[in-house]
Amino acid sequence: MKPTTDPAGSIAWRPTMRPEQQTLTDLLSLVRGDFYGTDDRLAAYYIQKRDLARALTWPALWLERHNLHCSQQRYRSLLASRLAAIREHGDPDRYSEYFPRYLLKCLQDWFAWHGEEVTAELRHARNAIELALIGILTHADREECSEVNEHIQARRQIESLAQTHRILALIAGRRRSTTTCANQISLNLS
Repeated sequence: MKPTTDPAGSIAWRPTMRPEQQTLTDLLSLVRGDFYGTDDRLAAYYIQKRDLARALTWPALWLERHNLHCSQQRYRSLLASRLAAIREHGDPDRYSEYFPRYLLKCLQDWFAWHGEEVTAELRHARNAIELALIGILTHADREECSEVNEHIQARRQIESLAQTHRILALIAGRRRSTTTCANQISLNLS
């Protein structure tokens, strides 16, 4: 826990968020402000929040599958640009009831079309050099080298967000299977 000072000047204690949690929280608040701004849509945001988190963590799964890593800032800017494009060119009002699925589909389509560009950018020679340094440096040297630490943090963040996506997908699958069984007719022949 770390102390924080609120505007009134009193010190409050709150738990420190891990970087990947902060990234997801920032992205969720961006989606909330851009697509759920009105009071009547705010209730839908809280209902769809888990599915929104699943959609926003899907790119981390894609990056992990392609063995790509990026910083928090790069991940946020990548998704923020996609959200801006959806807001400008998409039709989120048409799919408001299914917005998390619409968002996921838009992200998947964009990565299908522009994945090679992202791969080329993130597999730049600079990233390869940082990976080589990680393999060469001893543990003590790694702590002193800030660039290597940033790369290690980026790798951990992508892995953590991808794991978050897997957990949310598992929960969503379990939720769907239970609702399907509840809607089926049960024949008790005994």
